[in-house]
Amino acid sequence: MKTLSPQERASVVLRFCEDPTVPEIAAQMQLAPGTVKRYLSNAVHKLETRLGPMPSLHVPDDDDVLAAGLSTRTARI
Repeated sequence: MKTLSPQERASVVLRFCEDPTVPEIAAQMQLAPGTVKRYLSNAVHKLETRLGPMPSLHVPDDDDVLAAGLSTRTARI
């Protein structure tokens, strides 16, 4: 059974394997950043439901990272 939708799977692979920021993923997938965040959030929830808690898969909010004074490139998972 496939747990993730194609969009969720693509978002997760890009975010956690290739390591771009959410806005970079959004540009690549031609989506709004909020849509990418929703795909990532849904995907992490689905994966944790099947695999158990995985704190290393927390999806940081780029706005929160910027507000903390860190670049999105240095605040990685």
